Amino acid sequence: MAVLRPLVTFFVAICIFNFHADGFPLVSREIHAELAGDQKRSFSIKDNKFYKDGQPFQIFAGELHYFRIPKAYWRDRMQRVKALGFNAIQTYVAWNFHESKKRQYRFSGSHNVEEFMALAHELGLLVLLRPGPFICAEWEFGGFPSWLLKNQELVLRTYEPNYIQEVEIWWKMLLPRFRRFLYQHGGPVIMIQIENEFGSYGDVSKIAADRKYLNHLIHLCRSLLGPQVILYTTDFGDINSMRRGSLNGSVVLSAGDFGPSGNVTEAMLAQLEMNPKGLAPLFCSEYYPGWYSVWGQANVSRTSTRAAVTTLRTMIEQGFSFSMYMVHGGTNFGFWSGANILDNSRPYQYASIITSYDYSSPISECGEHGVGSDNLDKFEALQSLLRNFSRTPLPPEPPAIPLVDLGTVQLPWKSSLWDVLDKVSGIAVSSQRPLPFELINADYGFVLYSRPGISLNSRENGEKNLTVGRVKDRAQVFMDREFAAVMSRHEEGPSVASLLVGPDQGIKQLDILVENLGRVNYGQFLTDSKGLFGPVFFGDDEIEGDWLNLPLVLDPFPLEALRAALRSRGAGGKERERAPLFLMGEFKLRPDQIGDTFISTRKLGKGYLWLNGINLGMYWEEMGPQHDLYVPASFLKQGVNDVIALELELSFENYRGSVRVAPEILLRPKPPTVGSRTSSA
Repeated sequence: MAVLRPLVTFFVAICIFNFHADGFPLVSREIHAELAGDQKRSFSIKDNKFYKDGQPFQIFAGELHYFRIPKAYWRDRMQRVKALGFNAIQTYVAWNFHESKKRQYRFSGSHNVEEFMALAHELGLLVLLRPGPFICAEWEFGGFPSWLLKNQELVLRTYEPNYIQEVEIWWKMLLPRFRRFLYQHGGPVIMIQIENEFGSYGDVSKIAADRKYLNHLIHLCRSLLGPQVILYTTDFGDINSMRRGSLNGSVVLSAGDFGPSGNVTEAMLAQLEMNPKGLAPLFCSEYYPGWYSVWGQANVSRTSTRAAVTTLRTMIEQGFSFSMYMVHGGTNFGFWSGANILDNSRPYQYASIITSYDYSSPISECGEHGVGSDNLDKFEALQSLLRNFSRTPLPPEPPAIPLVDLGTVQLPWKSSLWDVLDKVSGIAVSSQRPLPFELINADYGFVLYSRPGISLNSRENGEKNLTVGRVKDRAQVFMDREFAAVMSRHEEGPSVASLLVGPDQGIKQLDILVENLGRVNYGQFLTDSKGLFGPVFFGDDEIEGDWLNLPLVLDPFPLEALRAALRSRGAGGKERERAPLFLMGEFKLRPDQIGDTFISTRKLGKGYLWLNGINLGMYWEEMGPQHDLYVPASFLKQGVNDVIALELELSFENYRGSVRVAPEILLRPKPPTVGSRTSSA
């Protein structure tokens, strides 16, 4: 074997050289991989074009995320994508969706990304795969698991040993699952993206550790998947972003992203400069037909259909391949919404993403036709355009999933959070000062910080300031479990709450309920631990020692325990119930009543809703712009359905005029701000 090894090495080197010379994928000289698979199937780049099985090929891809779509609707959404005229899908893999707890992996049910790949292949859709490790995507922490923040020495998104070790463990678990789905092995995956928009965070042109990081990801991917698959990077569609985020003239295809208002010519020239001669196909890796929405903006984002179609027509005629981000956005169920810093020079300008990820896309959140700000049907307009470039007739659009009106559901069972705290409590940790979420294994949701023995006594009635260095993200302050104030990270500088003091105020327990509104998913402030930071002062004195840090366990949701506790109190609960509190109702359905619907939250305040134990996401009536939560038919069931809300703001002993405010929700089709559900078949 020792005698044969030089000959084998020489043979592999010749194979790699020939493959490199014929077109992408380029192969790092450090990786010696066996060329395998079905040699009749090929996907490559030459003459500045993509080639599929030896023929020039334009990629018409649409982005959709398996983690934002109920598994029951994966097929339906892909069929709609194909009916639009697309020949491929592009999707991220969200690391935290599969490993929210360290070394506890989830790849079954709605987490079964391999089944998602197989379904795309069955339906004749190619796949562009984006496994991160960072994805952005307006997703919690950009796809990173929160436990990465426990290691204070770990530095994200660069070549730092602690970070690299975790990435290697994750990718070695993940990437081999996709080997059988590679195109040359008979599967649908034609390209794999490395990192994501790295030029908006790091700089491979100036920082050696950043360049080493990107190279390491490339080598790791090659070692796990072999040399044949095309690797690519995505950055903004300008030369400066690409220089910072990709490897000029190297082993990956450098691609850019832009929307209808972007400079198509600039993006084209940048890609020609960044990629080797002949290996620079025109490719917009994210073409934006819409945009996301954040809590607090005036209206849900809607963008022009005419502009999206006009620019796309120009791109296609110029030979561009593209992936439309998003062709179908879906929903940020659970605690998965991310957040952005709106101004990177002002980190307190924090905005969390709403529950709906409709994105003003051609296929709306519930699968109907999206309508642009110009009131034109995006689905029909794009379908009409793409039909002109299809060599075969487009398949029919699937039948519409019915929207059902289920009417009003009362929420008569009520209980203060304090009365059922034992049902949702995790493991409490004592400390001298409040601890971040991550150090007490609180991934998402809420942590309750408690400190007994706070003296509110004073010679005279007045106010005294409770000051926290930084709240991340929103805190409700209670004294002896009576609401006192709200603090928020939206404030510049320390957060301050004024508490009443006086001769008869006494000594009370301080409770601060802190909510994670979503870890930052983009930009320079990506390291976004949650909780109370800096010393906590009451007046001039630090509150130190005897802190109790209690994570609330709401995922998995303790449905049976809460239902039993709420029922035991009887409908109506106490005469006076103050937030935060749990509200519960139920409704019965016949099989013919089950369909898609929306829950109107207009009579609630702020909180989260669970339907049959499934977290539908956040509602926030005061902030808006979202006022309806999407309920897929697959979340409903024949017989009794349970609805539970964690209501943080409203207290239902209040009156409006002479009418008592009753907690209730309305299940009905969403107001018609999107298009018809009529099939175009």
